[in-house]
Amino acid sequence: MTTRAAGAARSGSSSSSVSRYGPITLVAKVSSTPPGPVRRSVNHAPALLGRMQKAATLLRTERRSIESIARYVGYESPVAFAKTFKRVTGRPPGAYRRRAEAAAG
Repeated sequence: MTTRAAGAARSGSSSSSVSRYGPITLVAKVSSTPPGPVRRSVNHAPALLGRMQKAATLLRTERRSIESIARYVGYESPVAFAKTFKRVTGRPPGAYRRRAEAAAG
């Protein structure tokens, strides 16, 4: 038994709980933000992580307006979307898009 599995067995949890940060790590990679701030800012909310991941992808790959992307991922208010996006990624949507464009070429 591995050390991780032994610890999980002692605590009564499954080994799958050890990897519960999978979506956070993914959002951290997508947003070039360390996982720690992402984990703290979203409080382990999988639905929010999915929405922000989709928004980040759209900001990198499409020329849609930020307001349009906000509506697409379920926000009526672009301001609320921008605040949440910045909390999750560490950057406002416009700055995130500019950085992604600069990195692409």
